[in-house]
Amino acid sequence: MARAEMALNLWPIPPGHLQLTTGVGASPQKRQPRTVLGTPALVRWDGTSPTATPHDGLARAVASWVNDVLTENEYPNGIRLAPPILEEWAAKGRLVSRTVVTFDLDWPLPPASGITWPPA
Repeated sequence: MARAEMALNLWPIPPGHLQLTTGVGASPQKRQPRTVLGTPALVRWDGTSPTATPHDGLARAVASWVNDVLTENEYPNGIRLAPPILEEWAAKGRLVSRTVVTFDLDWPLPPASGITWPPA
């Protein structure tokens, strides 16, 4: 990945109480959640563009994941979503921020509980 390139991994996790991400400080491969509800989504974009923010990347990742889930018919009875949580990470596995992003929409499920800052 080039220095100016940004990446966002969307991990579709079960709703509920959010714990501190697994493996904080570890490599990205070791930080992934233990339980996911489907195939994660990955989007990449030019980080030097002033119009391409992490929120934009999150919106694209959510849309891509929902499209894949509906196309593959993984959930024939439909899906109910909680608003996504955007985590931003620095070098060496340091969690910089964690926020619920609603995109000013009503979500079928409430946001995850237990989101506090700074992390313990």
